Amino acid sequence: MAFMDAFTDEQRSLFESTADVLDVRRGEYLLRKGEPGGDLFLLREGTLEAVDTRSSPEVILAVMTAGKVVGELSFLDGSPRSMDVRVAEDAKVLRWGYRDLKALLKREPVFASAFYESVARLASVRMRRLTDSAMTGSLLANDADSGASMERARAEAERAATTVKAALLRCETLLRENPGDVSAEGALRDVLFDLQERLDALMAAWPGPAERDRVSEVLKRELHPYLVRSTLADRCIRRPQGVTATPEILSHVLVSRASGEGRLGEIVDRWLLERPTLVAIRSIVQALPETVGHHLVQHRNRRILVLNAGTGSVVARLSALTDRAPTHITVVDPSRDALSLLDTDVAPVPPNVTVEAVQHDLAELAVHRLRHTFAPADVVVVHGLIEYLPDRLVVSLLRTCRTFCNREGHIVTATLSDSADRHLLDRLLRWPTLRRPPETLRRLHEAAGLHGFVQHETTAPAVLMSARAVARGDGSR
Repeated sequence: MAFMDAFTDEQRSLFESTADVLDVRRGEYLLRKGEPGGDLFLLREGTLEAVDTRSSPEVILAVMTAGKVVGELSFLDGSPRSMDVRVAEDAKVLRWGYRDLKALLKREPVFASAFYESVARLASVRMRRLTDSAMTGSLLANDADSGASMERARAEAERAATTVKAALLRCETLLRENPGDVSAEGALRDVLFDLQERLDALMAAWPGPAERDRVSEVLKRELHPYLVRSTLADRCIRRPQGVTATPEILSHVLVSRASGEGRLGEIVDRWLLERPTLVAIRSIVQALPETVGHHLVQHRNRRILVLNAGTGSVVARLSALTDRAPTHITVVDPSRDALSLLDTDVAPVPPNVTVEAVQHDLAELAVHRLRHTFAPADVVVVHGLIEYLPDRLVVSLLRTCRTFCNREGHIVTATLSDSADRHLLDRLLRWPTLRRPPETLRRLHEAAGLHGFVQHETTAPAVLMSARAVARGDGSR
């Protein structure tokens, strides 16, 4: 999905009408590493290349074709340019000046929401692809080698898909004849485990991002008729590209009641709900309230700030936990639909608990661009966000959260580390996340100025961590 595809025709026209059009020639530099950032660029025609000029010969890090956006992270946080970007073929580029674009986003809040969501999605995808590419030792293959490599990746994926489809068809036939056939159910689960192993093997064999994308496309296309019989897979696959887990998807995961089209769909759905990542998501909802409660004082009114409403289940459990002292829970989410679920999931609210819903773009909030004032909180809960943000935005978000805390305040973060089912979710269910080990997450917390870390027990690959927002004896914020 290209950056501009996230907007309606009206929003796209409005956006493009505010841009300057630049004609740049082959060999010219659009951006230079270390220059002040802020302006945003969209390649309309031609080709750009990101270049590391520090080595000899220079290294081409990436090639960008029409539709690609450049400078989105520097626009968010004002950081210097992180690389040289050179024109490989004569190009036509749209440029938005930082101040003009900020003014447009301020005037048009609906457009702003779509803009920041698209930027956050691109940042996440770009970070994953750079990471995957770095593992190969080269960020760009020779064009001829690349074409041959893509063809081999496609052929291997088609062979794997053919084998899995034949096995799925045999299982489907047995289950239609006898829906209660236990041996057929076991055989189907074996096929699904085999699919996951084949997918992992293909990802290991083809670590390049282009080849991995080709493998994923083939498997999704060939296995689509079987996968979408599962309620979970159907909801994941048919949601708009780039949109993360919706309340509808999360509700199905948390309820964990298998359903689907026919007996085959139900079994596939149950198998998916049993994957480690989805079990971990349910364990986070179970463990978060106790962790938050540990940091709540009893001698005065308490405030909890929750970033990301999800389905409202976390807020409901927090409400049930905080019945000993007056407590105010503020929930921040960019989605009006997600916030509306609070009315049902948190009912009935204990009489000493109040719940406030605030609609705010979380990408803006991550870089401390606030449209709402928050009272100092005892605990800030960051739930289901970190796994969608690159390192730089994680640190920025945690620094922003520090400013929301009082002097005794803590920040509780829940996210995901790596697991055996990551490729299954990333590639077949279109649910990509950035997985980090606990030691990396701790370093990001330290970079944000947090102290006194405690990693709480939960089900892997979930990582539940709390830290003090202000160091003891430190009055700074």
